Amino acid sequence: MLIGLISCQQDEHMAAEIAPISFCSDVNGMEWQTGALRTGTQGKASQYSRGVLVSTSTMHSRLGCWASMYSATETWNEQSPINLMNNREVTRDLSYRSDVYWPGAWQKVRFFAYAPYGNSGLSFLENRSGYPAFEYTAPLDVAAQEDILVASTEEYPGDFNQVVPLTFKHAMTAIRFVDMGMPQGTVTKITVSGVYGKARHYVGKNMWDSYSMVTDFVFPVNYQTAEAEDANVEIRNDINRLILIPQVLPAGAKLKLELQDASGAVTEYTASLADTEWQMGKIVRYNLSIQERALVVVGDLSDWMDGGEL
Repeated sequence: MLIGLISCQQDEHMAAEIAPISFCSDVNGMEWQTGALRTGTQGKASQYSRGVLVSTSTMHSRLGCWASMYSATETWNEQSPINLMNNREVTRDLSYRSDVYWPGAWQKVRFFAYAPYGNSGLSFLENRSGYPAFEYTAPLDVAAQEDILVASTEEYPGDFNQVVPLTFKHAMTAIRFVDMGMPQGTVTKITVSGVYGKARHYVGKNMWDSYSMVTDFVFPVNYQTAEAEDANVEIRNDINRLILIPQVLPAGAKLKLELQDASGAVTEYTASLADTEWQMGKIVRYNLSIQERALVVVGDLSDWMDGGEL
């Protein structure tokens, strides 16, 4: 299922040899399907996740684009150059139209893109050939964590001279927390600790590697626990999720919950997240409960709130 953000019906009869390259953008949700269920045990986390589309209102307005141009007699490969666009900005304000022109029938072109352009957590490699790559450092501030999108196309003839559709995928993992039964009190914060905060992504290859910067991410809340057992109430503040780098969580990864009772005393509950996987384009919903004074964490299905918006 696709959500179109602007119409692709733009001037399909632009004059040959002088047509600028322009794009329209969609978000593909087909890959957001259920993953493999891992059986959770007390003190450990399992995962079973799915998600749906970013809505039109949350799509980024600035895109970064690469374009590889090579002979019409060749097929694109990882030695093909990135030489027509190199992290070129295109914007919704200009109808996603670039100032680069189609090269002509004797060439082929393949495109790669990401959004949002200008994210301060992104840094770029030289990207001279093959799949373009960027490194991403997830912000410690939850409010600054963005849903980064990536796209790639098939080969186009160099005289295509029409709007190119970019079908974006979600590059990150979203994480949400749900109260499934806790003692009466106030959850003051949840910390996901000992996970990778920096990695490299290859656009079009849909993979992350070069993990580094083991980091703790704090989700600050002021949540009054529900009275009912098996409450199934989301723990949230104005920002209701973490958006972090897909990864197999390292051995020291943990989830810590701080619960303040009526007297003001704070109790810390901790569970291991080690060796569980956050998958690209998936949402992990952690169901949290306290059983026999131990934090029980079980991963489950989770959707974007209200049918699509983050």
